[in-house]
Amino acid sequence: MNGPDLRLEGVTILRGGRPAVEGLEAHFPPASLIALAGPNGGGKTTLLSALAGILPVAAGRITMGGQPVPLAAGRVGYLPQRHGLDLDFPVPVGSVVAQGRLVRRGLWAGFTPEDQEAVAAALGAMGLESLRNRPLARLSGGQQQRVLIARALATGAEVLLLDEPLAGLDEATAADLLARLRRWADAGHLVVVALHDRRAITAWCSHVLHLNRLQVACGPVAAAMAGGAHG
Repeated sequence: MNGPDLRLEGVTILRGGRPAVEGLEAHFPPASLIALAGPNGGGKTTLLSALAGILPVAAGRITMGGQPVPLAAGRVGYLPQRHGLDLDFPVPVGSVVAQGRLVRRGLWAGFTPEDQEAVAAALGAMGLESLRNRPLARLSGGQQQRVLIARALATGAEVLLLDEPLAGLDEATAADLLARLRRWADAGHLVVVALHDRRAITAWCSHVLHLNRLQVACGPVAAAMAGGAHG
């Protein structure tokens, strides 16, 4: 299938001079929804930061679609944990999603028909068409999360990295979000998402990498979860 794959080859990443994750080996094919599972402090956020090109790799290498990170970072949309973001501002949803095109083209570039199409597609993928003119601050937590993901999609990213996107969401809202992410992945993209909920991983994800500083289990969900991954 066309689309980027993800390879980790002997990957070690340091925090504070010490290994936060060590010796990771994995290959995930295109069109994968990949769960990063494991306890708090196990290295999920550290690995996402390295995949985004924010943290350097101390040993080994990471490639996406054959390109080493950080060269591949321009193909990546990264969304950190929502509790660290300021979402209390009266900007309409459509404008927030359009910011993804500014990231791609630059602040002073003119908005093209291609940009309009990308924003419309991102709004559609996250089910936000009817909320396009609603201020972001007036949305529920689940709706805000979908807006932020749509902004990342609007950049044209082929890879989406999400850190605990289900935090604070009820079960139905979480399932709706994961279903949308799975459809986007199935269309030929990669989604890497830090998750704690074992049932959500089993229901929606195609692959899992379980971390507790070291690699605990890795592979297609059914096999890896049976081998000891407990999200």
